[in-house]
Amino acid sequence: MTVPVGFSFPPNHGTLDRCAPIFKAVDYLSVVPETLVGPRATSALTTNSFYDRLLGVREAHGVAVVAHGLSLSPCTTHPADGPRFARWLDHVGALQERLGFLWYTDHFGWTAPAGLNLTLPLPVPHVQRVRDATRARLAALAAVTKCPVGLENSVFYTSFAPIEQAGAFLADAVGPHHLLLDVHNLWVDTQNLGLDLDRWLDALPLGQVIELHVSGGVRAPAAWGGQRLDSHDAPVPEPVWGVLDRVLARCPNVRGVTLERLEGTIAEHDVEGLLGEVDRVRAAVARATPAAAAAPPPCPPWPDDDPAEVEFADAWSSADPRPVFAAMAQDPRFAAAARSAAARALADPAGLLLTHKLVLRLRFDRLLAGSPVAAAFFEHDPAGFARAFARYVAAVPPTAFHPREEALAFRAD
Repeated sequence: MTVPVGFSFPPNHGTLDRCAPIFKAVDYLSVVPETLVGPRATSALTTNSFYDRLLGVREAHGVAVVAHGLSLSPCTTHPADGPRFARWLDHVGALQERLGFLWYTDHFGWTAPAGLNLTLPLPVPHVQRVRDATRARLAALAAVTKCPVGLENSVFYTSFAPIEQAGAFLADAVGPHHLLLDVHNLWVDTQNLGLDLDRWLDALPLGQVIELHVSGGVRAPAAWGGQRLDSHDAPVPEPVWGVLDRVLARCPNVRGVTLERLEGTIAEHDVEGLLGEVDRVRAAVARATPAAAAAPPPCPPWPDDDPAEVEFADAWSSADPRPVFAAMAQDPRFAAAARSAAARALADPAGLLLTHKLVLRLRFDRLLAGSPVAAAFFEHDPAGFARAFARYVAAVPPTAFHPREEALAFRAD
């Protein structure tokens, strides 16, 4: 089997300087388009220094580029996110004209439910309206990019539906488009949620898998629940290599296998190890002899319920989602699917709280990245900054989609 091998393009100047040997060793780069542009509140596209660095790397090493985005929020049904989504599609179209992505993928789940920027892919109720919205957003993305598009299986630390349904719902939501299977995410779900890997794969149209991701991660601190994290900040765990072999054997149409590593987590001494992981990916691809993908069984009918997107978005962005979920689970005004989703999340308090902490942490990171003043405040007085940040989170909804926009909102508050 001959399949190109890629590496994630790190939007960090120090990391970029170290990664030249890796760029030389791979066939393509996987780029997060959001890291290449300025604030996205207007329709005008402005690129940044990482865009310039990407052009330099592409010219120096002759690598192709694929896109792996964060802003599609494919499962969003609420019209409040419509204007932002339309602006982002305009930017995607402009980037595609300049960079010529071979394909474009994003993350399954809610990242901007009801117009709020929660960043982390969040679980969704398995209902027909979410399935239809996902297909519509993928179709809009395909129309703009004029290239293959698809979704990655995201790690969810809590679940809104039975884990055994997850593969079937993802498959139905993707429809005629493509899948990106992250084998580390699959392994994390086996560890955290008890996912049956083969049963999950059986539900997917594996002939539509366009790309595989391989990465590593660590455990959350004990105070955060201790679950495995999809953190992309460590070497690939040994069991993940076995998952890669199993998945490659079932996906005959894969066009690339990407090694991912988070920017800022690659020291000089890590480069040799990452080059070794690139070699291991190539070896796995070389020995794979994939069989023809079997047709998955028909998907079950999904209820045509209101997904309660606004209420779930407000819960995740609140100071504590538990009382909001508890009220939803008992409120007959909500559809059965929404009540069931809230109750299922409450039944796993560790996963629920970890998800909430990660949502807040990503907003915290966005603020520090956009405001040197806030970063200095945090460095000088962590406790005081924590109190100020808590007041800010309670008072200001997370509507900023760029670090500079977050910094302006924090300053205004």
